[in-house]
Amino acid sequence: MTDPETASSRELLTADIVVCGGGLAGLCAAVAAARHGAQVILVGDRPVLGGCSSSEIRVSPQGAAHFHGYARESGIISELIIADRMVNHAATGGTGWTNSVWDMILYDLVQRTPGITLLLNTSIDGVEMVDHSRIGAVLARTAGAERKRRLAGNLYVDSTGDGVVAAMAGNAWRMGSEGRAEFGELHAPLEPSDGVQGTSIQIMTKNVGYPIGFTAPDWAEYYDDEKFFHEGGRIPDSTRSGWWWLELGTPWDTIRDNEVIRHELTRHALGVWDWIKNRSTEYQDRFANFALDWIGQVPGKRESRRIEGRHRITEHDLLRERLTGEGSFPDEVAYGGWNIDLHTPGGLLASSSEATAAEGYRLGGSASITTAVPPFGIPLRALIARDVDNLFLAGRDISTTHVALGAVRVQGTTSLMGQAVGTAAAMLLSDEAPPIQNDGYRIPSDLSSTFVPSLQQTLLRDGVFLPHVVNSDPGDLALSAATVEASSCETNQGMGPEATSFDVEYIGPEEFASGADDDELTFGRSQWIAVETGEGAPGIDAVGLYLSNASSTPIELQVCLEPVDGIWDYEVRPERALRRAVLVVPPGGPHWVNWEIDVAGAELTSGYVRLNVQACPEVSWLRANGVLPGCLAGVAVAPERLQRFRHGVSLCHRVSPAQRVWEAEQIVSGVARPVESTNQWRSRSEQDVDGQWVSVSWNDPVLVGQVDLQWCGHLLRDYDQLPMRRADPETVRDYVVQVWSREQEQWLDVVVVNGNVQTHRVHNLEAPVHTSSVRILIQATNGADYASLYGLRVYSEPTVCSAH
Repeated sequence: MTDPETASSRELLTADIVVCGGGLAGLCAAVAAARHGAQVILVGDRPVLGGCSSSEIRVSPQGAAHFHGYARESGIISELIIADRMVNHAATGGTGWTNSVWDMILYDLVQRTPGITLLLNTSIDGVEMVDHSRIGAVLARTAGAERKRRLAGNLYVDSTGDGVVAAMAGNAWRMGSEGRAEFGELHAPLEPSDGVQGTSIQIMTKNVGYPIGFTAPDWAEYYDDEKFFHEGGRIPDSTRSGWWWLELGTPWDTIRDNEVIRHELTRHALGVWDWIKNRSTEYQDRFANFALDWIGQVPGKRESRRIEGRHRITEHDLLRERLTGEGSFPDEVAYGGWNIDLHTPGGLLASSSEATAAEGYRLGGSASITTAVPPFGIPLRALIARDVDNLFLAGRDISTTHVALGAVRVQGTTSLMGQAVGTAAAMLLSDEAPPIQNDGYRIPSDLSSTFVPSLQQTLLRDGVFLPHVVNSDPGDLALSAATVEASSCETNQGMGPEATSFDVEYIGPEEFASGADDDELTFGRSQWIAVETGEGAPGIDAVGLYLSNASSTPIELQVCLEPVDGIWDYEVRPERALRRAVLVVPPGGPHWVNWEIDVAGAELTSGYVRLNVQACPEVSWLRANGVLPGCLAGVAVAPERLQRFRHGVSLCHRVSPAQRVWEAEQIVSGVARPVESTNQWRSRSEQDVDGQWVSVSWNDPVLVGQVDLQWCGHLLRDYDQLPMRRADPETVRDYVVQVWSREQEQWLDVVVVNGNVQTHRVHNLEAPVHTSSVRILIQATNGADYASLYGLRVYSEPTVCSAH
């Protein structure tokens, strides 16, 4: 689509890359590209950045850690979230909680990043094509400024959500729901339809401290059926904020009827509040002192156009490892881990809101079981437009089916897409750096052989985690170190009720308080145990469980020890059990119940085993007073399927002999978080943190110019579980980077850091130095009683990277 009458008269702005869309996907794309040396124009059609996460819509960015421990997205989005939690006075929540502090954190990052030209309040109203498959410029109009511009670049990123640029450029797209027969997806409707997930607006309430009434306007929707809310999964579970189920879509078109939907949502939101305040038998008293304080007027969309890319993600791709045993995509550049969250088309006009909510989020509910997915890879091909040769995609408009979109549309995941395509675009242009040509620039048709591995290693170096890619960067000198040593290393002996942990103060005691109903073994329960493997592994002689028996007689409890592929292996497979037993739990308690077990070290071939315990409602397995680093608990949702227990806790357990699972060598494992093992160095808790250290050494001196640290913290739980104005206690606060001087026979300080809160830090030395050893000397954490580190990289020369 072109605008020939005005194109020639428009102001021309040029850049290497034009990013269209100011949401988190577009922002991360622009920042990543600029940090890698590209000149970028970032275009957003609203006055603030952040898209659905902004204060105009107020949906907090969430992602894989909502369902999986240690799965939080890292990279640019993590940098932003950590910054927000340090300065924001407000608590977080799923919907309705975002404030303008978050807006300013996003705005500040863009303003501090050289190479970005930011155009807010600017919408894309046309595309110039130089031929049928390449964009020559996008046409933009700035509201309120009477400015029209031509934005020309070599490469473009469509992160508009609605796929505006791709559609205008003539790329094929889909909208609606595919029928089940087309791709064989379990969660697809039997027949294709126009149905899409709906659009929401949020509300905020305020406790004014005294009873206050509410009178709805005449044009508001009227609700009076209690069953509509309870049986439809529409529970006002928070008194402070609005609820995701304030949603409408079908039969309206979520693009063309956006303003109609905004008005209808306003009518319905006021009607819901009217019902709560004036007619609800359950909630009227609870909300008596609450007043409506804010109601959003910018709709937050879940689904509209899905652009056809070089690969279409389907439901099978989300489950490919579990169902087929196949590995992930060879061109994996991002990942997700949200469940297949398909809201019912129609929203408030439908009988129910969303399948798991309609089941009451019941443990073992059929919808919860069938929609669960492990962390899954996202291929670069799904982020490249099929029919436009110089266009990347990032956000909810990428190439997926309707069903797969339910898992990839959340903002933590779309942020990773943005960082991936921004990095890819900058890397593609860095070799040639062509001047902006009228005939455009083509994304190569085959990127698999050399470019994708280089891109993957670059993303890892920039702090992004990829579930199926490990650090093999040939420039990382730490990987070739002759020795990796530490001042002390903690061993895994389990965790009991007497443990003291920073988690209790940081997250809140309610997460760890034993004695609650969910300690009872109404469902089976499991504990991941990190173990030693390889030559010299001691094996396991005994494990212990801290149990209580509510009956007056001993109870027999079936247990088994099962090797697992990693911390996200939720499959219970009886055929691979190492040992089985029936334990006798005496009446009363709680007390330790010991299981003598003789498992040789040679039998332990993976970094985790899992202690599985059968359901037995009269027995309780108590929670530990904190989280054992890298070790989680699970709960059975089906005979052969687990999910994470609560938001990430450990159950009281013991293991003997002690397992050396936090050794110094873990920092060069190539994976910077717990996955197939802990991948973490941890010092002994009984020793002072001040003075702990970890080092890498080489037989011959090497040239060191850059040191890259990936500190622990901010991975276990999602953003809405983090307190305000607090650093993660596990993150190291004060430290010194040192190099060994043979001439002076002493350690020399080359970097000194105080007050750190970020988990990824890259330090360029003032001048490269020749040394045989690099040491990280820890002086203080942000609260933990041990020092810990996920990853250490060492490079000869400072290089461009997208990191803090």
